[in-house]
Amino acid sequence: MCSYVASAIGGGTNDYTHYLNDIAFRALINIPVALVVLLPLSLLRSISALSFASVLSLLALTYTGIVMFVELPFYHRIYSEKPGVTAVPLKIDWNIFTACAMTFFAYTCQL
Repeated sequence: MCSYVASAIGGGTNDYTHYLNDIAFRALINIPVALVVLLPLSLLRSISALSFASVLSLLALTYTGIVMFVELPFYHRIYSEKPGVTAVPLKIDWNIFTACAMTFFAYTCQL
């Protein structure tokens, strides 16, 4: 998100465009924010109030899965017709950490 904000205010112009999408930029922004803002907010808190939201999150995850399953053939048709596009069934890169964090967060909220 910080890269989107930085590019929106003009940080994505000139020679710095590649740096905004780099993992070093994300670490430079996200680690201090996590330590200064998120850590103090999460210390000594009770999350028992979120127990009622587990049914809602389960329904949201089910809805998201159904929508993805229904839209999959349309995306495949659109992108398979483009020249130079190859379908890769599994691609592991630095975004794996973001995907795992989102998956584990969704699973934790569902419990």
